[in-house]
Order: sequence, then C-alpha cells, then structure tokens
Amino acid sequence: MGTFSESHSTMKSKELFVSVIIPDYIGAAIYRKSAFRKAGLFDTTLKFGEDSDWFNRANELNLKVKRLEDVTLMVRRHGKNMTHGKDLVELNTLKVFKKFIDRKRAGTLELQDF
Repeated sequence: MGTFSESHSTMKSKELFVSVIIPDYIGAAIYRKSAFRKAGLFDTTLKFGEDSDWFNRANELNLKVKRLEDVTLMVRRHGKNMTHGKDLVELNTLKVFKKFIDRKRAGTLELQDF
C-alpha cells in the first residue's frame, strides 16, 4: 500500500499538473470514513470538479491508497452526460487547480513533497 505522493515523486511538471487535475474516478472505489474526516467532504460550491478537489486534498495529506488493476466501474459516455461538451472553465478545472495553488502558497503543502 502506497501513498499518493509516492506516485508523484518522479513526475515532471506537466505530468503533475495532469495528475492534480485528472485524478482517479471517485465512483470506482471504497473509502474509509476516516479519509473524509482527514481530507474533508466534497466542496459543495463546485458543480463539477469536486472529486478532483477532494483527491488533491487527500493527496496532499498522503492518505494511503490501495490500487487494484480490476475494473470496478464501467461508465457510459453519451451526449446527455452532464459533462458532455463542457470546456475546462465549465468543468471547474482551473478553479480546482487554483485551489491547489492557493494551498501551496498558503504553506499548507510543499510541491517538492509530490
């Protein structure tokens, strides 16, 4: 069992950005209640990106993760998905990244820890 930051330790800047913005799929896992106690709940002000924001916070706290190679969720993509046709601004991608940067600037995380 590793931590999020172990997987980030050898990443280049672009890879880190993509990892921060496009994390694992939140619906494809089982979580302990203690993970939410530590990382907090989803940011309800975000219509989109709340899962990415949560994964960023969990990552910053080095929460332990066990990854399986098994398929645990199948998602059907179609024209009526709520994210279909949305750009990065509409998906709150930039807001989520800004929240990450704001926590870094506030000194609550160190980028070299990734």
